[in-house]
Amino acid sequence: MKIKLKYLFGFIVFLTLVSCDKDIIEDPKPDEKPVFKIEGTLGSEAFSATAGDDGFLMSTFIDQFHHVDVFTGKIANSAMEFELGFYNGNIDMDQTSITDALSQGILFAKLPQSPLLSISKDQLPNSSLISFIDWTVDGEYASQNTVTFNEPGKYNVGANVHFYDGTSATISNDMIIGYHRNVACQLRHFLGQNGHLQVWVDENTQDVSSVKWYLNGNFVSTNNKLDTIISGYGCSVKAEINFVNGTKRTRTIWVDGSLNGKFIDDFASFENNSSTVEWDFKTKLIFKKDGNTYTTLSANNQLSEFEVLGVDYYSTSSQGKPIYKIVGNIDCFVKNVATNEVLPLEATITFAVEFK
Repeated sequence: MKIKLKYLFGFIVFLTLVSCDKDIIEDPKPDEKPVFKIEGTLGSEAFSATAGDDGFLMSTFIDQFHHVDVFTGKIANSAMEFELGFYNGNIDMDQTSITDALSQGILFAKLPQSPLLSISKDQLPNSSLISFIDWTVDGEYASQNTVTFNEPGKYNVGANVHFYDGTSATISNDMIIGYHRNVACQLRHFLGQNGHLQVWVDENTQDVSSVKWYLNGNFVSTNNKLDTIISGYGCSVKAEINFVNGTKRTRTIWVDGSLNGKFIDDFASFENNSSTVEWDFKTKLIFKKDGNTYTTLSANNQLSEFEVLGVDYYSTSSQGKPIYKIVGNIDCFVKNVATNEVLPLEATITFAVEFK
């Protein structure tokens, strides 16, 4: 089935992935027909590779890019590498079926041309009480007052909020940016007199199945709405939320026990305002030959095609992960990461990819 791309991109960034252990697919025995191979052209130059010939090996591994799995296969020898990776999707759910998605055809991942999301101090409802915010991303200091996300991923975002009276508070939230989210939700709270606190999940897309509530890290309730008494300056409230459609999200807020407006609202809800770039089940291609590296990630593949002809179980990796054989036709553009030269790439492939 042929699927055409719908979006433009041109922003040139070459992504670096953190590799996991690779599984080398065993070469075919002498009397067997080679299983994994590629044959194609880059510009006007032909290339080919067959696992087991000329030193070529077929390997599979699972990378991560900003905490999202990239299911990857590579056929390579000392002179040439041809790598395909498929980004996971439905990442707010535990159970996804990437093989079903791939069997319907594949679009190419596209680097965004502009930031996907920015969150600023001034966007918070009580910004007039805030002196400054130190933002962290995945545990590392990122910026002050405004934090910006340029690439898709699942990020742990922390806000250390400093109020004008010299007090401060810190919370963190996971945020999904550049991928489809199956639920839009936000934690809301009301603090009345005598420390009477109510917190609930505000959503309009899916019903809540269950919630686990934590105050300052201590489990307190499984009711869908938290109704309790707090005392002191303030406390963190965390909700682990399960929705009826299988989505799971965690949200944290800071409640000001002094009733002076020094709360930290659910800034994770800003992810609903992020750009509509979605990398669910998209692919990337990286091709290395003659000392040059080419990638689809920064080339204009609006009209490119990846025609999937078959996705079938092949074997199990040494880590117990299923390996699938993918047969398909590729017709796309790649960009030289050093010179920015754009060339057409066409190939027929029989490839191995490792999934979870």
